[in-house]
Amino acid sequence: MVRLASPALIPAAVIVDLFNPESWPFNRFLVGPPALAAASWSPAGTCTIGMAALATDIALIADKGGQSSPGGALDAARAGMRLSHVPTTVINRL
Repeated sequence: MVRLASPALIPAAVIVDLFNPESWPFNRFLVGPPALAAASWSPAGTCTIGMAALATDIALIADKGGQSSPGGALDAARAGMRLSHVPTTVINRL
């Protein structure tokens, strides 16, 4: 069940984010899928789910014109920082 939860959280976060006002960003819930994947998926699966969550996060930021919250530029920088954690997670799992 936990294996299915990590990829299922990505579309759930998108749906909730799209149907809520811009002042209520739900893209921060996209940090959950890679964490759950690290506990139940292989390193390659964790990397894939992490990259999907990152791409979704960047798409949500771009959809809102770069302003997913009052600190939109900061959110874009955080999304880039998450990318740097993917190789570290994969190496630690090996």
